[in-house]
Amino acid sequence: MKHTNAYMPTRRQILRARIQSFGRDERGVMIVMTLLFFMMMLTLGGIAVDFMRFESRRAMLQSTADRAVLAAAKIVDTDDSGNPLYAKNPEDIVYDYFAKSGFDGAIQGTPDIYQDAGFNSVGVEARFEMDTFFLSMLGVDKFSAPAAATAVEGISKTEVSLVVDISGSMQQTIPTSDGSTKTRMDAMQSAATKFVENMLIEKYEDKISVSLVPYTEQVNIGQTLLAGLNVTPRHNY
Repeated sequence: MKHTNAYMPTRRQILRARIQSFGRDERGVMIVMTLLFFMMMLTLGGIAVDFMRFESRRAMLQSTADRAVLAAAKIVDTDDSGNPLYAKNPEDIVYDYFAKSGFDGAIQGTPDIYQDAGFNSVGVEARFEMDTFFLSMLGVDKFSAPAAATAVEGISKTEVSLVVDISGSMQQTIPTSDGSTKTRMDAMQSAATKFVENMLIEKYEDKISVSLVPYTEQVNIGQTLLAGLNVTPRHNY
């Protein structure tokens, strides 16, 4: 019977050899980098989702505020004298719009309401708190979306400025409905006269004022308005 004297490594030597082999092995190195980049992309994508959600809710809140004040300030009828009548409960209308839009409790304070003969003003301020999904991992748990809106209905002390073009192009002729022609200046004067006549009627007495602002290369606002501005009446060229 023949015996052989074979070398038998110890456990420590086997473990050391395996560790050294693992240290030299480059297989799977890209997997680590890929996972790091994937986590970065996932985080940035999640942040974008939170910002998109916030902007969407903020736009909805602002739209709700706009629609609520417009509805609350709207003229609902007129009395026998032709004076406008407004909603008797504009505050309830504002709260109802917010509740039905899913923003119940978002109104800050109470709606600002002012009603007078021929004048109605409704204002509201709101704020919505939105929880974040991904930004919470970075310490940002909530976004606060503000909104404010004001609507005014009525014809109390309304100022209208009629700006008309008196440049040279207004001398060009245009066809009319009866087959003839007239200048743009004539058409503008007729339209401006009709507009002013429709505005300055007895029903709106002391409620509407109309100012005429002609312009060509410069704007002539008149001496009265010019005196109230920090400008010089003449220019040196």
